[in-house]
Amino acid sequence: MSTNESTIADQRFDLNQLRPYLGDKIVDTMHAINAISGYEMAPGLRSPFVDFRNWLNTKPYFIEQWRLSKSDEIKKYGRFSNGVEYCERAMAECYYRLDLIRDMDTRLRKELADRNISSQIPLGSTMCIGNTAKIDFEYRSFVLSYRRALDYLSYGLSTYFNESQDSFNRFAKNILKSHPTAVSAALAPILKRYMPHFSFVIGDQKGRSTRDIIAHKAALDAGSINIRNNGFVLFGGGENLGINTERGDDFLNPPTLPDVLETRMVNLQGCVADLLAGIRAAITDYEKSQGWR
Repeated sequence: MSTNESTIADQRFDLNQLRPYLGDKIVDTMHAINAISGYEMAPGLRSPFVDFRNWLNTKPYFIEQWRLSKSDEIKKYGRFSNGVEYCERAMAECYYRLDLIRDMDTRLRKELADRNISSQIPLGSTMCIGNTAKIDFEYRSFVLSYRRALDYLSYGLSTYFNESQDSFNRFAKNILKSHPTAVSAALAPILKRYMPHFSFVIGDQKGRSTRDIIAHKAALDAGSINIRNNGFVLFGGGENLGINTERGDDFLNPPTLPDVLETRMVNLQGCVADLLAGIRAAITDYEKSQGWR
């Protein structure tokens, strides 16, 4: 869902436009660097951010007002736009971690299938073997990046309301107190709709979310490798694979970690896209109602 050939092709096309100016050697070197250390979300996943930046370039009234003051331009405009950009980067980190987790999951399944080790496990028995440290590393990084994406976004968007909310939880709880209410009221139902999906990074009690535990208390694992007569599963861990009753997990056939995290990303992507589109539309309508556009 994240990096694919079309994304890489887009990067090559952009860089190739620089060949007449920089020359082949430099552009080829840039391609080589990107292939090793570069990462981009797929175009469809980046589109909410691209649309937001294009809207900023139309210079809405509030942007023009901020730019009348050097300090406001640096502080407010910078924080407003950078918060959204940092959210995009944190989401890219999530997709990158998910890519690595999915790849390891696929390779593990193939390796165990090739070895046909399940045939050695008696029916109804389970063997817990192997080291999952790499998956654990990526899972914990995924969770922390997920929360950062939400906090960066709230820090940026709250600037419009002359606030500095660096907690997505507080931003959502206090949104209806923010002014202008014509804009904040448009964001409230979006936040209310998505908040239940974020309980693993924003607990209903302080210190109780998966993110809080990982950040402050314990290095939660992604799960343990369970080899059964019918195949391999990753069980338990931070996502409670196979034992999450709210998700309706099947104990004998739990969901895979990549599938669970993919659903997490669908919710994050939807929330961010809806908030960015929602604030754009609400600000545009508000400025028109005031005769500023």
